[in-house]
Amino acid sequence: MMRNHTLFLALLASSLIPFWPTAAALGDLASGDDRYSHTILIPFIAAGLIYLEKRRIFQAARRGSILGGAALAAGLLLHFGASRWPAPSGALSIQVLAVLLTWYAAFLLCYGSRSLKAAAFPALFLLLAVPLPPGWVEKLSFTLQAASAELSHGLFKLLGVPVFRQGHVFSLPGLVIEVAEECSGIRSTTALIITSILAGYVFLRSGWRRLALVLATAFAAVLKNAFRIVALSVMGAYIDPAYLHGLLHHRYGGTVFSIVALAMIAPVFLILRRGERPAAAPAQPVG
Repeated sequence: MMRNHTLFLALLASSLIPFWPTAAALGDLASGDDRYSHTILIPFIAAGLIYLEKRRIFQAARRGSILGGAALAAGLLLHFGASRWPAPSGALSIQVLAVLLTWYAAFLLCYGSRSLKAAAFPALFLLLAVPLPPGWVEKLSFTLQAASAELSHGLFKLLGVPVFRQGHVFSLPGLVIEVAEECSGIRSTTALIITSILAGYVFLRSGWRRLALVLATAFAAVLKNAFRIVALSVMGAYIDPAYLHGLLHHRYGGTVFSIVALAMIAPVFLILRRGERPAAAPAQPVG
């Protein structure tokens, strides 16, 4: 097994040579645009998951598959082609995907298909490191923005706050606010969904319960964004307009209302976890 580990680490280390420009570009993107900040953390989380489950994953190791060599070559060719991709906005996504393909191939080559199957979740989780093309992110951000505006309007009505709406613009007594793209909450939504994926994998066994947790988290993320918009708007309209430009809006609001989202998700998580049957005890030998 030590020989397998040595070969795999050698392949990973050698991959840094052709893939370094891609890694540097991904680092620049993640540090310059907070919508992509999670992409840098994903490989480390995936590596941690593999380490925590190393006994289960590597006890299934068999002789390396020849398909790994073919997949490795395919990944290198894909990366080479993506480096000359005619659409620069999508080139980095293809390049990072090609890097992951070569890593999957190296794992398959060193440990075989059974170990790769045993490591299916960390391998699939690693795909979250692929940055979505800017156009896709903008569409997702607009969707979250529109959903936040809809829920905010409903909350205003529910609270009895007089409001006039025109698209994403709300007119309150003495105050006009706009649910701008920056209010979409895409960063906190991404963080919450990634957290729910990990929590579902660690604590839930049923596939549909894991999916239910992720969907509930997505809804809670949008709802907490609406809570934030409504709370700041009401405080700005009836207490002090400075709330719309203060620390609660620009610095601490994301943290405070993310805690609110977690408080909404917690009961759902507990119900899903309680509904699962305990794992069956192993059969005892007779005689």
